[in-house]
Amino acid sequence: MKSILFFFLIINIFLIQSIQTHQKLISLSSIKETETETKIQTETTKYYSSLDPAWIWGLLEEFTGSSRYFGSATAIYKNVLVIGAYDVNQTFIYRYNGTNFNLEQILTNISVLNFGYRVAVYEDVIVIGSYTEKQVFIYRYNEGNWNLEQILSESATYFGISVSIYENVTVVGASSSNQVFIYRYNGGNWNLEKLLSESILYFGHSVSVYKDVLAIGASAANQAFIYRYNEGNWNLEQNLNESASYFGISVSIYENVLVIGAHIGKQAFVYRYNGSIWNLEQNFNESSLSWFGYSVSIYESLIVIGTYLANQALGYRYNGTYWNL
Repeated sequence: MKSILFFFLIINIFLIQSIQTHQKLISLSSIKETETETKIQTETTKYYSSLDPAWIWGLLEEFTGSSRYFGSATAIYKNVLVIGAYDVNQTFIYRYNGTNFNLEQILTNISVLNFGYRVAVYEDVIVIGSYTEKQVFIYRYNEGNWNLEQILSESATYFGISVSIYENVTVVGASSSNQVFIYRYNGGNWNLEKLLSESILYFGHSVSVYKDVLAIGASAANQAFIYRYNEGNWNLEQNLNESASYFGISVSIYENVLVIGAHIGKQAFVYRYNGSIWNLEQNFNESSLSWFGYSVSIYESLIVIGTYLANQALGYRYNGTYWNL
């Protein structure tokens, strides 16, 4: 029987992320707007599932946490779900058993402010960022427990504001220092392989790594940078520029397709690599939706774009020629 692919989408206060796994799931955190701040209304994260290609979504599971920012950062890979609650310096790990997500472990680091502000997961490794402490924590699953494997620490301001992992490569952004750090796992340690630096405001605010390609957003400059790993080095392949305000606030890459958000401009851009350059394939413009493009995610033929202040997410599917809503 043809195997079913699952697509995981996490929508929360700050971010949408999607990771490959074996079922289609969608997660939404309930949020409420007030005059002074955005709050989680019920501190819940809801998960919906859909079997491809029906795209009929039904509520699968809902989580509730006592933290106001439970669900502000989320990541999922295969049957492991990670939820950050940075206001209480905790990260929750759930494992899907085919029917339900069960709480497997709570990672707590009281001494680290904003522990859990950003999270990423790939296979048996979880990456947790704390930009205020300029630290990133890497945990590895072994014999039924998630154990701290290594702490990455740099002097760069806002180190840990963005994180991404693929196979044995972890990428960490430090947007206030306009830097991105690339680590490679080798010989039992995560070693700094490359430091990327540009004199561009907010370079590193968003990062996404897939195979040998790394996308980096520099939202204050309306730019994004694409690097490719070749012969032991990360080389700048292309610099993308658009006039849309805060182009680069979010990036997501899968195979030869890159999606970049521009939330102030209420736009998102899709680029496709033709073997030599990245060409603009399509531009989504939703002027009626506040902060459309604040978060973006792509997997296979599906793109999801978050609107943050409009409390919505829009899904686009590729028909071989166009991305249709």
